[in-house]
Amino acid sequence: MKKIFLPLTWLCMAAVIFTSCLGDNEDEYVSYSDTAISSFALGTMNRYLHTTSSKGVDSVYKATYTGSTYKFYIDHNNRIVYNPDSLPYGTDAAHVICVITAKNSGYIGVKSLTSDSIRTYSSSDSIDFTSPRIIRILSNDMTATRDYTVKVNVHQEQADEFKWQQMATPEWLAGMQTLRALPCGDRMFVFGSTDGTSGVIYSSPIADGGNWTSVTTDISSPLTADIVENVAVKDGMLYMKVGDALMRSANGENWETVSTSFGSELKSLLGSSSHLLFAAGVDGALYASDNGTSWWAEPLDDQSTQLPTTDINIVSTPLVTDKTAERIVVLGNRDVATYPADDCAVVWAKICLLEEMEEPGNMDIKSSWMLLDTSVKNYALPRMNHLGVVPYVDGLLALGAEGVGSCDHAAFSSFYMSLDGGINWMKDSRFSLPETFASGSAFAMTVDSEQFIWLFCSDSGQVWRGRLNEAGWQQEEKAITE
Repeated sequence: MKKIFLPLTWLCMAAVIFTSCLGDNEDEYVSYSDTAISSFALGTMNRYLHTTSSKGVDSVYKATYTGSTYKFYIDHNNRIVYNPDSLPYGTDAAHVICVITAKNSGYIGVKSLTSDSIRTYSSSDSIDFTSPRIIRILSNDMTATRDYTVKVNVHQEQADEFKWQQMATPEWLAGMQTLRALPCGDRMFVFGSTDGTSGVIYSSPIADGGNWTSVTTDISSPLTADIVENVAVKDGMLYMKVGDALMRSANGENWETVSTSFGSELKSLLGSSSHLLFAAGVDGALYASDNGTSWWAEPLDDQSTQLPTTDINIVSTPLVTDKTAERIVVLGNRDVATYPADDCAVVWAKICLLEEMEEPGNMDIKSSWMLLDTSVKNYALPRMNHLGVVPYVDGLLALGAEGVGSCDHAAFSSFYMSLDGGINWMKDSRFSLPETFASGSAFAMTVDSEQFIWLFCSDSGQVWRGRLNEAGWQQEEKAITE
């Protein structure tokens, strides 16, 4: 039977302890006045999940997991105990077995949810943590108390559930013949051409996505249709090749010239990593720059004829094993007329140390690119038209239209995920397109800083935005436990 944890109870407990200690002449009892929670851990947790049988019948089943694998942080200054990594969806937070210890063997009590009464804590009794609970610690010598608010955070949605939302169907998008989408700052920019000759730019606040405006630039020369092959984003700035000049802008309207000789040796601006801009040279080589003014040819471990020339994507991700380094991946397709036998995309990669990349002229950023072996056809990335690749959930996520060359691939039939830097690609069932998704002659995919994936479709004019639940989860700031 659970006891009411009143001051009288504490006095009785102390009397028993004192009596026990005084009865033994060989032991000396020492009391302490300081008080604090010294540790908090969960026991075995129950989790209730829904499932559907092959006949379509819904049912609920129970699973268990070890709660102690989820670390709790103790913020002594604010007297808060919490888990920064929320417990899995479906966890039973109403019946939690936990192990709490107090400094210097202080006494532990649990405040009622409905009154000011406090009951004695027991590691064998469950506690309802569906809302924050007050845990009171009484010092060993009963001269001081300290209350902590304990929060047991539980995810309220399935980690692997993906949700799409149709943001808009603007008329200008339906008429696009080419498309390229890039987030920059707090806006989403879409570049393209409606007539195959001139280039246009549209933008919308990323938080909106439903209202789009045409962007008028202060560039003297007209934008051309190859705009989709000549834009990139680095350090919160848009970069664009205009004729022989390389220009940059923070808002898409006001542009400044970075270099006037960009087009003399470089054919197109391909994209960027976290620290570098990349361009294709007129000689077919891959070039890089840290500021857009000086460029160098990147060393390759194979012939430049193996570089992609269409549907090019450049993505960079921090290494899982070393956050001070990043992997940069360049992937796309070779020219179908010259290489009709290709049935998979070509993938190049290199690893760079971030700290050394921040030092101008450092040779580490000029380390050689490796052509990845994608000869295992069952796990190769198909050679898809309108190929789009974005970094997502510790991997690379790809989607594309119909297969080109020797690739027999149904348009937009599957999302592909690579967890090893672009070597092996697997169909990922967590991702599927909306039922009413309809693309056309042009398509673009990108991802914003909040991990929302954006899809832009010509002809139908659809703008979609979606996110895997776990990609949007934010970890709370961790507090020091001592």
